[in-house]
Amino acid sequence: MKIIKFIKNNKLIRRLQLFDLIVITALLLLGASFLIFFFRKSQYITVKIKVTEKNILYANSNPPSWFVYLLKTGMQEKDGLGRISAEILDVYSYDIFPETKAAYLTLKLRTTYNKRTKEYKYKGRVVSVGEGVRTNFQQVLLEGLIVEVEDLAPPFEESFLEVECQLMDLAFWETTGVDSFIGEAISVGDKIYDSSGNVMAEVLEKKVLPAKKNTFDDRGNVYQRFDPRKKDIYLKLRLKIKKINNEYYFFDDVGVKVGKTLPLNFENINVWPVITKMSITE
Repeated sequence: MKIIKFIKNNKLIRRLQLFDLIVITALLLLGASFLIFFFRKSQYITVKIKVTEKNILYANSNPPSWFVYLLKTGMQEKDGLGRISAEILDVYSYDIFPETKAAYLTLKLRTTYNKRTKEYKYKGRVVSVGEGVRTNFQQVLLEGLIVEVEDLAPPFEESFLEVECQLMDLAFWETTGVDSFIGEAISVGDKIYDSSGNVMAEVLEKKVLPAKKNTFDDRGNVYQRFDPRKKDIYLKLRLKIKKINNEYYFFDDVGVKVGKTLPLNFENINVWPVITKMSITE
């Protein structure tokens, strides 16, 4: 009753037209929305993302090496009020090709928590494995896919695997041998490292033989000879792998099975040998 009496006695309020009331109401609602949005309770959580397409169907794509070099620990993204909304805690990468890398970032994200759904949200999207993330770190626009969330243990165990493989050139039907200079660029003891200095692959043995070559006579008989230029090159490698549901993966998502190829980017050469035999080591 006091409010109604105050309105009746206040000449300024009585002079307001319907349009004025609509504008004032809209401003009050806008101000309330601003306060709720910018000053709602937030919480920082840690996630790991793979720098790739935001769609999980294209998660095997990898960024160019020059782009990965731009990403540094400590880079931050801030919102309109100057608060940190995302920060890079760690950068982990390894070579796929000389010109591309697989890159993983550990990020601290400023999120909002919904008690009813028990979900964290970052920029309006639920923070969960498989969800895409888009950030802007000091003029570096980044897109990635969440692969780990804190308190959610990754479903793998690390181990070592010894594989025997062969370098093959499938460009010629009569032989799968490769040029001798390819074998000369690989030596026993050569290693491949990730960005943390861990050995991901090591050459344990190397065998070089004259390449076998199929030839035919005018009657269609097949003969096996040796190619004077090509070489059959066999390697024995020790790989650091991840085991997920009794399946083995090299470099996180490269399946390790007989007949599959391995991306090996050594210091002087990049090769894709074919696995011919594999055995688990401790």
